Amino acid sequence: MPPWFGKILLWLGLLVLLGAGIFAGSIIVSDKFGSGGSSPLNPGPYPTLDATKIAQYTPTFGAGDIDNLVATIMPTPRAFLTEPEVQAMNAALQGKQKLLATDNLYASSFQTIAVSQYCRKLKIFNWGLPGSDIGAAKLIEGKWQMGVSLSDIVFTMEKGSLAAPVTGNDNAGAPTIETKYNGILVITISRFGIDGPTLLRGNEYLFNVGKPIPGYDLWQIPRTIITGKSLIDDAHVEVANMVEKLVKYETIAPNSSDANLQAMYKDFNASFTQTGDKHIYDTIMAIFAPMAEKYGYAGIESVRLVMPSAPLTIYGWMDMDGQPLISQDYPTKFADSTCISSPKPSIAEAEKLLNESK
Repeated sequence: MPPWFGKILLWLGLLVLLGAGIFAGSIIVSDKFGSGGSSPLNPGPYPTLDATKIAQYTPTFGAGDIDNLVATIMPTPRAFLTEPEVQAMNAALQGKQKLLATDNLYASSFQTIAVSQYCRKLKIFNWGLPGSDIGAAKLIEGKWQMGVSLSDIVFTMEKGSLAAPVTGNDNAGAPTIETKYNGILVITISRFGIDGPTLLRGNEYLFNVGKPIPGYDLWQIPRTIITGKSLIDDAHVEVANMVEKLVKYETIAPNSSDANLQAMYKDFNASFTQTGDKHIYDTIMAIFAPMAEKYGYAGIESVRLVMPSAPLTIYGWMDMDGQPLISQDYPTKFADSTCISSPKPSIAEAEKLLNESK
């Protein structure tokens, strides 16, 4: 082979190597700058990515990708329902009546001013003497109360509605959402009674109505000397006793009506179950609401009162000792009063007499 031919092959090889180098450089430059990328500010060695771990911790792209991302960044709070300790609460309620610091609990009252009168004639052998009316009228301002002995009250707690969920954190600091039950405080009253009337000071007055003609006084002198008793004096005592009983009945059950008693019964129920001025409800809530929270309740949402129904007649009501409040002979016992033909003094007239007597 001629020497010049070898030189030609050498130059062709150099040209091929030079072209390959230029081609490779153009590819690198176009990949680095032609695609719009930029050089890092702090170039240096980079760690090798572990594809398994990337797949494990990176949410898979899809419809729930955003939800998965939020759940990864902000963990879902642990939600749970707390059951109240009903039996423990009821055990704790036993004997708590003493917290009310009284023997009898009065929850409603009725107050009024009334005037009653009762008259009778002087009698000889059950024959009423004409013109011999002797009578008494009495004004009182009386207060009646409906109450219950603490020994007749039982407190229990029932599970009520769900309260609003409360957010918080557990001991580890993880978020929680706790839901509790409200409680219903049940007050069971086995027996209640009426107390009264309490006569308010300064508003009680007994005065005479009716007066026998003067001749009866003279007629009674010999009899009084012989027997030591005066029909007139005995009559005054009798009418005073009768009007004393009558005015008490007429303050609470005038004309045999049970309207005042029924109103007290309604107020009694409301006093235990609703907030209000002088109601027992607020005192009960202040005592028992903290206990409810201690035993796993969210609070007390209501009070339910369980008690005997109101009597159907005026004779079914009892006093605080369990005895009939109103005698079965009312009002017939007082129907023989001879004052019926003349109107009894009005409250205004009785108060005028009361003021004049002071």
